[in-house]
Amino acid sequence: MKKMMLVAIMVSSLVILCSCGKNEKKSLDACTVNMKQIGLATRMYSCANKEKLPSRNGVEGLEMLRSGKFLEEPEKYVCPGSKTVPAKPGARLTESNVDYVYIGGYSESASPDTVILYDKEGNHSNKYVNFWYIDNHVETLAGEAGIKKRDSLNKK
Repeated sequence: MKKMMLVAIMVSSLVILCSCGKNEKKSLDACTVNMKQIGLATRMYSCANKEKLPSRNGVEGLEMLRSGKFLEEPEKYVCPGSKTVPAKPGARLTESNVDYVYIGGYSESASPDTVILYDKEGNHSNKYVNFWYIDNHVETLAGEAGIKKRDSLNKK
């Protein structure tokens, strides 16, 4: 009887762990989609601005996209895995309602390995960090590798 209870507890623990992994994977995937949409908005912005991406860093660069009507949906600036409440439709983006860090000042001719957007600290519970590159791919790094890369970008 004790063995069956122990097995039942182990199985239920495993099911919980697996479901957490699936939820984290869904969150990372949804975050990747948001980043790619922001990336496409920066490309549309550059088409209208002589191949220059928004010049300002951080939330101010993202606000240039929103206010310029290139990506107006405030929920796209929030990682689905975070607890951040998006801005109200039409409201200005702020540090408290955006989950991504934007690096401004680039043009379309920047090197393909240039990071333009990345997750703020705390977006993903298992310490994953997403990075969007100017060539429109998103890289997900786990653990120390992601943290180190994010920290190096924060120092720029």
